Amino acid sequence: MLSKFLSNTGLAAALFFTAAAHAELTSPQKATLATTMASGAPLAILWENNDFTGRAVTVSDCLDINSLSKINNFNDRTTSIQLFNGAEITIYQHDNWQGSNRIITQNVNTLNNGPYYFNDEASSVKFNNCYQP
Repeated sequence: MLSKFLSNTGLAAALFFTAAAHAELTSPQKATLATTMASGAPLAILWENNDFTGRAVTVSDCLDINSLSKINNFNDRTTSIQLFNGAEITIYQHDNWQGSNRIITQNVNTLNNGPYYFNDEASSVKFNNCYQP
């Protein structure tokens, strides 16, 4: 049923690309990606390395994260970010959405350079937009 929905909505190619290109996503992360893509809810994947590689943390369902250290010890580890379903997020330097921040509105293959200069600094995340059915 899900594959038929994805094919009918044109999301199958995006889902296949993401799952195939990023083999380091865990099975639960792949399941979250599939479910969220199908629902249309915003989704962000924070990657440990450039170009969407390495360990990853999936943030979905408009759940703001006040401390990335609580999720797979991901504090100060984000180097690239992928956004899906129109997601826009703000990443913050400190826990509880404190300190300097960067607004992310598109995929970012590295936070090392401008305009971001925020590599390995994210400690908390907030969604700027949330899906309302």
